Parts: sequence; structure tokens; C-alpha cells
Amino acid sequence: NHLYEAFFAGCIPVILSDSFQVPFEDLLDWPAFSIKWPMDEVGMKLHQTLLEIPADKLKTMKSAVDAHACWFDYHQTLEPMGKGCSPYLGLIRMLEKRSGAMQQSQGAFWHQGQ
Repeated sequence: NHLYEAFFAGCIPVILSDSFQVPFEDLLDWPAFSIKWPMDEVGMKLHQTLLEIPADKLKTMKSAVDAHACWFDYHQTLEPMGKGCSPYLGLIRMLEKRSGAMQQSQGAFWHQGQ
């Protein structure tokens, strides 16, 4: 997908989709290193907005892209004790969060001993 290509090319992603849900959105500060733009507003307004982003903000966003690229590199190894970043760590954290939410919502087991 083009989002991953943008990361590995070192580009600031411009996401042109109203329904696209970014990966690891609970872990990563997407607005710090990407731009998400409504599909029905793609045109000269987007072009002008991109041109008007100050150079220092672009530099900060580019640094954030480089810092977060490891979350999308499936060749990245998982460091001991869950330190660092890798897509595997992101998936583990999402599953842990989802598991915790499921345990809280379900409470007890159903149909036990019936």
C-alpha cells in the first residue's frame, strides 16, 4: 500500500481517504508525521495547503516519519522486553489492549456449569 511506500521513501504521508483507518492509531501520533485530507476537498486547496506548510514544520514532520518508520518495517526485529518499535510490538500491544477490553466487557464466563 502507498502509505508504507511513503514511509520507506522517507516522505510525509498525505492520506487521501475518508474511511482509511491508520494502523496503530492508539500508539502513534499520526498528525505529528502525516496529513489526512478529505477526498471531496482534493484539488487546488490541498495543493496550496501543502505549499504553505512552513519549512521548520516539514523538517519536524520528516524527522517524525523517520522515527516512526520502524513501526512498519516487518524486517525489524523485536527487542527484548518490548522496547523499541516494530510492527510485531504494535500488534502485540493492540492485542493486549483488545484482550483487556474484552475481559472488562464480558466479566464472567457464560454457560459455565450448565
